[in-house]
Amino acid sequence: MDVLRRNYPALGEYPDYYLLRQSTGSLAKANAEMEAREGRGGRHSLESRLARNYTNLLGKVKQVEAGHDDRQGDLHAARFLPGPLCTIKEYWLTAKKHIPERGQDPISHYDSEGAGFHHIVSSKAWATVHDPGSTDLNLGMFTQEAGASGSTDSSFRNCVPENLAAFKIAMSTARGVLQLAQPWNLTIMMLQNFLENNEFGYKYFSNAKDHVRHLTAFCDRILLINAKNWQMNKACLDAPAITLQWAQFTSGRPSDGRGRPSEAERSGGSGSSSGGKDGRKRRRSRSRSRYRKRDYPALREGALCGRYNDGSCRNADGKCAVRGFSLRHRCSFIKNNGDVCEEKHPRVDHK
Repeated sequence: MDVLRRNYPALGEYPDYYLLRQSTGSLAKANAEMEAREGRGGRHSLESRLARNYTNLLGKVKQVEAGHDDRQGDLHAARFLPGPLCTIKEYWLTAKKHIPERGQDPISHYDSEGAGFHHIVSSKAWATVHDPGSTDLNLGMFTQEAGASGSTDSSFRNCVPENLAAFKIAMSTARGVLQLAQPWNLTIMMLQNFLENNEFGYKYFSNAKDHVRHLTAFCDRILLINAKNWQMNKACLDAPAITLQWAQFTSGRPSDGRGRPSEAERSGGSGSSSGGKDGRKRRRSRSRSRYRKRDYPALREGALCGRYNDGSCRNADGKCAVRGFSLRHRCSFIKNNGDVCEEKHPRVDHK
């Protein structure tokens, strides 16, 4: 029956006894008629074909012949296999089994000009990105300022993008570099997709400069956790884990003073579409009207208080809340194993 169901997916609603009594020709004709009713190439037939193709892969092994690969003109056919169907975490852990602890020997002779980021990536960045366990890797390495300074800066942690447009360029550059040096490492891709789908966390930060600085700090935090996970033979953070890290990072930060991003800020500037006292009133009004409990699921679960962890919260433990959402006074420090401390002291006092 499994074979019949796989070969004639459009007959999914037919009972087993009916399918067993039909000839192959009758089943093929009935299957074609059902696909025509659903609209050939339409949603149902396409979904059936995708599911059937996946089922056909189960239990099958792709045989790859041994051969040569010099990473230049002689590329092995295995490089052109479709992407893996395992989880992001399994992909990462499998790489850990095959790649040296400190990564591959670093080089900088990739076609970065053809990829569109020539002269942006410094020698220091190329040397660092090949080591999956390097705790020096940070987003500042992929800014234009870092590229201009070459390999003189030891870490580039002071090279924060100057605006949102520069931040997006740094993210795209980092994603391209990682795809060339570590094609199995999808960290930047997940970060970029997450931030784009959340409007780059616009509503959490009070001004454009503060916004970009904290976005950069969050990306560096994820890169650091994954580097330590590599060292400890643990899986990388996947998208749900990054979402949780974001909830902890932004807890207690919802802004009263910003509405939706203006066109100037969307393109990287710091201007606002409305000025003066009336503009501020309108932005506050829009911000309040957009604020709903569903916007902050982590706060409903009792997130950690960001002000407490910075040492600036004046509320007592158990009485700290933001617009009806309870915040817990516990340490938000991320330990080496990726867990949150959550002891009864602020992050600034963590030892």
